[in-house]
Amino acid sequence: MENDSQLLEAIPGKIKEPNVTRLAVVLDADEQGIDRRWEQLTHRLSQTFPPVVVSGHLDAEGVHLQIPDGPLFSVWLMPDNRLPGRLEDFLAFLIPAGDELLPRVDDFLDGLPKPRRFHDVHLSKARLHCWLALQREPGLPFGTAIKARYLEPDCQYAEPFVKWLRRALVD
Repeated sequence: MENDSQLLEAIPGKIKEPNVTRLAVVLDADEQGIDRRWEQLTHRLSQTFPPVVVSGHLDAEGVHLQIPDGPLFSVWLMPDNRLPGRLEDFLAFLIPAGDELLPRVDDFLDGLPKPRRFHDVHLSKARLHCWLALQREPGLPFGTAIKARYLEPDCQYAEPFVKWLRRALVD
């Protein structure tokens, strides 16, 4: 999917597909915040699946809903089911504590003439990509940067997401 709106539109059809026993969805909360994104998702589900009871709030540990006669449907809103933001905000928390380059990246971005070429809402993307551009192998994709241990997937901040993911896909 190219964006979260397309994903939201596709969810009911994916849930109804035969032989789908699990469906996990990761969406950015964006600047609109967790409550607004959660409202969009639950509204979409309630239009398609009236008998489905969706809790009124998103748990900080993510959500797992058993759809009647359907799959286990799991939801995680980036970065952490509490803060507004996106995947890049989550990944920034995986940058090793005390990293010496990150403050320089922040200074660089703060020093760019305004208006910047990118929208302010994309500052976290610019920040993470700048930081990744300064690593031993510049510009690695996110997953590869995790495998290369530039980002710390086993840090405390990642634990709730990893736990949610295991339950969504395995348990």
